Amino acid sequence: MQPRFRSFIGTIVIICLVVVYAVVATAIASAALAQSPWWVH
Repeated sequence: MQPRFRSFIGTIVIICLVVVYAVVATAIASAALAQSPWWVH
């Protein structure tokens, strides 16, 4: 495998992980804030 192609695949994987992390973190935060009192918001 060429180093340039390997770097490209790594970049795509990192971008996907960041997107998945953002979606999961937003879902967890929304669920946590939905059950918390008004002053926490």
